[in-house]
Amino acid sequence: MNPLATDWPIKRRSDYCHVTQRPFAPGELFYTLLYSDGDGFRREDLSEEMRRRFFGASLRRQMRRPTPVSSWP
Repeated sequence: MNPLATDWPIKRRSDYCHVTQRPFAPGELFYTLLYSDGDGFRREDLSEEMRRRFFGASLRRQMRRPTPVSSWP
């Protein structure tokens, strides 16, 4: 079976940044990260500022976060 043909229950985008909990402004650019989580995926939406910091090596070490399966703006 092709895993890409399966419907995955991924939550709709959040109204706020996953890291800072700051609400997104209307039309603000944000980034979505998908993580493999058990039998499905976990979604995190980040502000532009947190996306830059998230992909910095020091923050990855500090937060000890896994590498996302996918990310897109």
